[in-house]
Amino acid sequence: MSFRWLPYDGRRHAVPVDLQPGGGGETLCGTEFSPVLEFAPASLWPASWHECQGCDNA
Repeated sequence: MSFRWLPYDGRRHAVPVDLQPGGGGETLCGTEFSPVLEFAPASLWPASWHECQGCDNA
């Protein structure tokens, strides 16, 4: 499965690459995720947010 990293709930999570705003899906760690806006480029993500350990392990 192809995925990309996105900030969500205080961490960077891995989500399916084809997940679009308004659609629903799951992060690799099993967290339900439904983006409502366009994704911000990584350069705008909070520097304090680190990878979700569950997604990183998956």
